[in-house]
Amino acid sequence: YCPHLGANLAVGGTIDEVQSNSCVRCPFHGWAFGRDGRNVDVPYDDRTNGKARIRTYPSTERNGFVLFWWHPDPTVDPMWDIPNIDVLEGASYHVRQAWTVEAPWQEFSENGSDTAHFAYVHGSPRVATMDEADYSGPVRRMLVSNRYPTKRGPIDGTQETVTYGPGLGITHFSIGDADIYLAATQAPLSPTRTVARFAWHYGDSTISQKMGPSFAAEVERQFNQDLPIWNHKRHIPRPSLAINDGPITAYRTWARQFYAGHA
Repeated sequence: YCPHLGANLAVGGTIDEVQSNSCVRCPFHGWAFGRDGRNVDVPYDDRTNGKARIRTYPSTERNGFVLFWWHPDPTVDPMWDIPNIDVLEGASYHVRQAWTVEAPWQEFSENGSDTAHFAYVHGSPRVATMDEADYSGPVRRMLVSNRYPTKRGPIDGTQETVTYGPGLGITHFSIGDADIYLAATQAPLSPTRTVARFAWHYGDSTISQKMGPSFAAEVERQFNQDLPIWNHKRHIPRPSLAINDGPITAYRTWARQFYAGHA
């Protein structure tokens, strides 16, 4: 938001050049701010405003996404990195999807560790099994075996997910001879609202290209099935879990590291 009179720089703001430097210009009165957040131009005044600053964020472009680092303390630098994924570097995404979820990021991201719900909410032929899980650092890795419904009947396959902090997850679905890749991002809009975005890339094989669109549509169907639950559930801090719900506890322990203070 512009420190002048509060306009949202993302709604109507423009990128401009001031003295050969890129800046963002406010849509309300045209004030411009440079890469370091300082005011560099007031179009109807000969002087800039030294007190007017906007916060800037470390940012990078990886795998077809523009990503930025946010922390409540602006002096804290990024605590992990987002690598270039070989299969996604320079790749085109065939399908993009987006939802606004009325829940915190952690509440619906927990779905990946909740293998039992795939059978009872989405009609999977059997309960998925967690074959491998590593929650030891900010980068989380999971390997899940599942039976996927297809037009040719149920097919056994796996999904290997690497999650880089709470903001980005890359999943490789290996279903028969098909390879399908999902890049999923999520960003909090408020403490109880999150925007989730999916981008799909299909492997080079004919079967991957053929199966990819229908598989992405099926995941969209399942996501929409989950929405009423996420939008109306509440967080149970100490849930009564079944024996096979173990990954949920591990997930919650992992997620705790991303909160600052008493958030």
